[in-house]
Amino acid sequence: MFVAISKGKARRVEINGQNVSWRSLYRRSEDLVTAVVWSRLAYLSPSSLQRVLSRLFPEIGHLCNELQSIELWPYWGIEPDVVLHFDSLTLVVEAKRVNEDNWQSSSQWRGELDAAKERYPDKQLALFAIGGLGQRPEQEVIRLKQKLPPSLQSIPVQGMSWQQFYQVIVAFTDVAHAGEAILIRDVCDAMTANGVTPYRDMPGFVDWLANSVEQGFKVSSGGAIKEFGRWKK
Repeated sequence: MFVAISKGKARRVEINGQNVSWRSLYRRSEDLVTAVVWSRLAYLSPSSLQRVLSRLFPEIGHLCNELQSIELWPYWGIEPDVVLHFDSLTLVVEAKRVNEDNWQSSSQWRGELDAAKERYPDKQLALFAIGGLGQRPEQEVIRLKQKLPPSLQSIPVQGMSWQQFYQVIVAFTDVAHAGEAILIRDVCDAMTANGVTPYRDMPGFVDWLANSVEQGFKVSSGGAIKEFGRWKK
């Protein structure tokens, strides 16, 4: 269905008396792009998914050894977008379609983490936020995390824009096996169809690279990207 939408082959649908294309509906929906992206990433082999998540979220990468299950929009009294279950880790994903400030909420994070803690008391918890963090996602994550109660302060939290997420995911196509490369291209197509483009805020991107752990990039003192590190198999 997504391929038909992205290629403009899906039929139009009538909503409130207006004839609307599926593609325009897709571009308005964070839920649709979230579903396409994460349902496809879940099909990666355990080792490949771990490599991807280790680049996205270095602090918990070693715990992403084998995906047991994935839930989209589980209802816990509050509704996180995605929950990934590993042997000793439960990873909560909260996605916002746009990158503007004030879309991610510390109160929403608190509700989701409290609910996860109640359901999975023996698991390490982590939260991954995509979008809704403004032009300086790292600083916004720090600000929002500081608003969490002391009982949740030790839980790892990572956040980034959709552009940053795209850059990490697209880099994996160089080393992915043929079938996995198709999945990754599908994931990237899902993001571009929703309006995500290759990174345009270069100062923000360079800041993120310089402060990330083992990203495989070299940055000059002037801020130019000198080398795009290749993934290690």
